[in-house]
Amino acid sequence: MTDQKVQHRYQVLLLYEQKLIGPKEASQLIGVSGRQFFRILNKFRRSERKIESLKFKSHPAWNKTPEDIEKIILRLNKDYPEALNSHLCWLAWDLYGIEIKSPTVRNILLRNSVYVPFSQKKQRFYKKFQATHFGALIQLDTKDGYWLKVILCCISF
Repeated sequence: MTDQKVQHRYQVLLLYEQKLIGPKEASQLIGVSGRQFFRILNKFRRSERKIESLKFKSHPAWNKTPEDIEKIILRLNKDYPEALNSHLCWLAWDLYGIEIKSPTVRNILLRNSVYVPFSQKKQRFYKKFQATHFGALIQLDTKDGYWLKVILCCISF
């Protein structure tokens, strides 16, 4: 059984082969570019003009994210709703050992209608680190100089 789109393509290809219409008009009738029209035509001719060759054959994408990883990302987003995409990547790697890029996380969230742009996320303020007791906070001077080499030499002995 063929659908209407396949039958329409078949009729347009027959009209083109009978030289009743040109390639530009045929490609416009089908709704594809001129190059794609000739690809369809060659495929049609190689199949000995069978209408079955015009059917769309779907195949899975080679780089599609597996469903179990998508579920993990959605669960992490539910647990940490204010987390950024990069933070969700880090959590996925840290908790589950999954390496995933932040654009992929964004696409997963968009597909499932749970994406919140950065500008709409609640701003979080962080306290600066403070030492709990004497000696817990070490401060280093980043100034480069001869005295630094002397101190490092003395420390290494």
